[in-house]
Order: sequence, then C-alpha cells, then structure tokens
Amino acid sequence: MVAAGLPDATLHYVMDWEYWMRLALHLRPGQVRVMHAALAVVRSWPGTKTRTGVESICHEHRAVLERLFAAGTLPPELQALRATALAGTHLKQSFLEWQAGLHGAAWRSLAQARKISAASVAGWRGSALRLRLLLPYRLYSWLQTQVRHLKARTNSKFKEAGTTWLA
Repeated sequence: MVAAGLPDATLHYVMDWEYWMRLALHLRPGQVRVMHAALAVVRSWPGTKTRTGVESICHEHRAVLERLFAAGTLPPELQALRATALAGTHLKQSFLEWQAGLHGAAWRSLAQARKISAASVAGWRGSALRLRLLLPYRLYSWLQTQVRHLKARTNSKFKEAGTTWLA
C-alpha cells in the first residue's frame, strides 16, 4: 500500500474509488484476497453528495480517468479501454440525472456516451437505459417492484405444481 501512496485528499467525490484504482494497479494477484463479508454499508438519501452533485461526481470521475490514461503507465490492454471507460462516466451521469428527474440532461449525457463509444451504449445495457429514460424514475421503480412481485407469485405457483420457471 505504501507504493500506491495515500488517498488523494484533493478529490471530493471519488477519493475512495481513485484510491482503489491505484491499489489495484500496484498490487499483484497473489496480494489480493477475497472476503465474503460485508465491510461497509451505503445509505442513499436525497441529501447525499451522490444525489446532489451528479455533474461534479462524473466530472471528477472523468478527470481521474484522464489522468490515469495520460500517465502512460497502464498496460496496453487497459489503455485500450479508455473510450469505454470515459463513455461509462457519461452513462453513469445519465442514470443519476434520470434518477434526479433531469430527463433532458440524462438524454444529453447518453448521447455523449454514444459519441465517445457507440459500443458502450449498444446492446442490452444501452437499450435498458434508453427505455428507463422514457419513464419517470418513480414510475420505473414502481414497475420494477410489480414485476418482482409477479415473478415471486409465478415462481411459487410453479413450485407448488412441482415444476420450475426461469425468471
């Protein structure tokens, strides 16, 4: 951990994420162990920095990624992920803006992600996000809850009948 340095105190939103990235780049596979235990809990409420600083968080993510890719120390296989990583920050921003009810901004962030890396917005991930952007967050959350309840009821009926249903 000494080689990776200390957390960057100049960061306000992604200090822990940036530190984990640096640690991951300095540690070898044998130096990392998997723990099957919860070490932290995240609580989300309307006043958190994550909810109130959507644009700032994603801007800071992009700045950290740009610094990381510009350093020239990444192996070629990681360097090749630059566009996908940067597009991912715009996808995250789109999702957070959508949750905040900023639908126009969410569409613009999605378009920016597509502009950087069309592949990152293609497929099921991009389709699911585009579908979400059409619905207000509360309605989408309510629909997801209804689908979960329907799956649970359907699974229990199939179980009673001695069959299975893949959901």
